[in-house]
Amino acid sequence: MVRIHHPRTILRLLRHPVMTLGLVNRWYSHKNITRSYLRELHEGFKDILNTRPLPCTPDAAVELHTLTSHAHLFMYLTAVKSLLRFEHNVAVVAHDGDGDITGDDIRILKEHVPGIRVIDRKSADAQMKGILADHPVCADYRSRVVNALELLDNLLLSRTTAVMTMNSDVLFLKRPEQLITWLRDTTGTIIYVHENKPASQKKFLDDLGCGFPPHVTLALVCLHKSIADLDLVEQTLRETRYLASHLWAIGQCAYPVLLERASRTHTITTFDKTVFDASGVFTDAAVFRHYWSSTGLFTDIHLADAKKVMDDLKNSTKTTGSTDGVCRAGGT
Repeated sequence: MVRIHHPRTILRLLRHPVMTLGLVNRWYSHKNITRSYLRELHEGFKDILNTRPLPCTPDAAVELHTLTSHAHLFMYLTAVKSLLRFEHNVAVVAHDGDGDITGDDIRILKEHVPGIRVIDRKSADAQMKGILADHPVCADYRSRVVNALELLDNLLLSRTTAVMTMNSDVLFLKRPEQLITWLRDTTGTIIYVHENKPASQKKFLDDLGCGFPPHVTLALVCLHKSIADLDLVEQTLRETRYLASHLWAIGQCAYPVLLERASRTHTITTFDKTVFDASGVFTDAAVFRHYWSSTGLFTDIHLADAKKVMDDLKNSTKTTGSTDGVCRAGGT
């Protein structure tokens, strides 16, 4: 079991964006991050460019949606490839939340994940303007905080009925059998990673009178597009007292409201808490880890795990999830 222990942790916290800039009103993008943090992301994950391509399956029955940006590109690519080395039967979709993903970035994504779909911010804004035309509070919320896209765009811009939403600061360390089982039969089931105390979620749900367990993290959720009830989201955003004061956490906090409604028609469960680590305590048995990159608390652990994933990708010439056992994009 691993907790915060590295001697550089306190120094990293002091120079982390949240500590250095405070609660600034710059949530429309991820630009509230320091140069040292940017350098850490670049240096720590750039070796993913030296690993082999891993294709996804564009016409798969499930899409995997992740919000990313130019600064998070290598971290995101490492997260996606950590899953694709075990299972490629998923359509990968990247959302350009900050609107700063470059042509070179898209080339890199398509080279390393053949079949990936990238939704640029301008295109997403145009589509969502029409979708949210009758939901002004949702539209205003989306215009104010970048991770609103995780609540709205990830579901509403999906082309499939079954959807995975995943953060970019995660890794699959071992074959995720529970997830792969869901990918092969998504019928009627929603499954999410449990976090002990996601930011502001309990008081948000208590204030609304929502009885769904306050343990939902968007690190990884497998669900269905049909739960995207815009009327319910609009009502929730109107009724909560925390929209202004807890803007960054609102999207994640709103998901349990949708899940409570969905529980009338779907079976909802959690991934195995003993091997899906998302609460800041990491076990040696972990299949999946969420590293809370926005806090900077577990960067050393994240980078060490990422190196193991990248080394595995360099050394392996086979894709475990492929039906024929051979990486379709070629070897190393």
